[in-house]
Amino acid sequence: MRQSSRSKLDNERDKQSSIRVFERELSLIIASYDLQYFMAGHFPSLGRPGFTENLIATNWPYALRARYAETDIYAQSKIVASLRKSIVPVQHDLLHAKVDDEQLGSTVCDMFCGRGFRRTVGLSLYDANRAQYLFVFSGHKPSITDDQIRGILLDSLRALDRLGASSSQAVTLTQRETECLKWAAAGKSSDEISVILSISTHTVNGYLKSAVAKLDCVSRTHAVAEASRLNLI
Repeated sequence: MRQSSRSKLDNERDKQSSIRVFERELSLIIASYDLQYFMAGHFPSLGRPGFTENLIATNWPYALRARYAETDIYAQSKIVASLRKSIVPVQHDLLHAKVDDEQLGSTVCDMFCGRGFRRTVGLSLYDANRAQYLFVFSGHKPSITDDQIRGILLDSLRALDRLGASSSQAVTLTQRETECLKWAAAGKSSDEISVILSISTHTVNGYLKSAVAKLDCVSRTHAVAEASRLNLI
């Protein structure tokens, strides 16, 4: 138990270290293109639509971040709606506003206008494991050129690639944990896995519980999805 707790703590430290490096790389990107703000997170999905639960890194002021999270419109914003239809980068002034909602649009305008968000460019990116992400960069500029967007896109892909590599290295599963997760992914119960691997059901549950903890998940289903995303199974 003590060893498992240390392992989880080490994994969390590695994860936070990777995110800090990621944040520094995003800071360099906005400095290179004379922009002010960045935000990077998981692309919203039906099971995980919220801003806070998807956020990975941002330099938005805390008060602004909190207010935007309270509106609960991240998954329904213009930027997300545009990037659901096309992977081509988009830019506009009020991409953070909700689609077809003037009242919330006014709320977002009040939050973002005049604070370095005159122009925003949004990118839909995929990592090596095919997980989708949303990158957003904003600044005082009236527009961002196509050449600048191409540079931002390439720099963002490099940063995401390094973040993905660091995340994969931060989690190490034992052979038995991996085997149990693979069979769980195949739809096998603990009893069935115990027969396949010639170990007790109690031991199978122990391996699965350990894998869930290492992957910082809440259930074996969640752990299977995360291990698959990290290309561990």
